[in-house]
Amino acid sequence: MIARVCWDTNPLISAAIVRHGVPRQLLDLARAEKIDVIVSPETLSELARTLREPRIARRYGITEAEAAEFEAGLREFAVVAPGVVTVDAVPQDPQDNHVLAAAVETRCGFVVTGDQHLLSLRSFRGIEILPPRELLERLREQLRHQGGR
Repeated sequence: MIARVCWDTNPLISAAIVRHGVPRQLLDLARAEKIDVIVSPETLSELARTLREPRIARRYGITEAEAAEFEAGLREFAVVAPGVVTVDAVPQDPQDNHVLAAAVETRCGFVVTGDQHLLSLRSFRGIEILPPRELLERLREQLRHQGGR
């Protein structure tokens, strides 16, 4: 069974910037059809906005063309949650609720994030909330048990 993973914005930004990092390795699993990538509409908007911030472009050398290419590649295999479900689970930062709502709406098993407000929940409605490295280790272990790599 393919794991369904809902992505917060920060690991996507990391995947765009660090080409050999853990978040990029997770996206490589999706490209190899080993996991499903789920994003909320808000996550896509935040990703586009952040990759084009002048401070990000200067610091990491991301060009407009590279940002557009990363987004286009993501849209080829990511599922965008409809955005109909709402939840109120992160009182410290209500702007994070859209990630959990997308995960619930699309029946994900995992949320991948670096956000401490989300990570502090550890799980939500049976959905595990993990940082990228821990998720990658978990998924690799599952794939080994399933006989895939």
